[in-house]
Amino acid sequence: MSDRTNKPMMTSEHLVVKMRDEKGITFKYVTEEKAEVYLRDSKR
Repeated sequence: MSDRTNKPMMTSEHLVVKMRDEKGITFKYVTEEKAEVYLRDSKR
């Protein structure tokens, strides 16, 4: 059984890199910088 409360959260920069490099997501309509800002601000 996994315990999600002890798993550290990724930074918004790391999430964008993972989406781009590992998941193959392209940033055609939104820049990577704007995606980082959105992810950083929406973590509340």
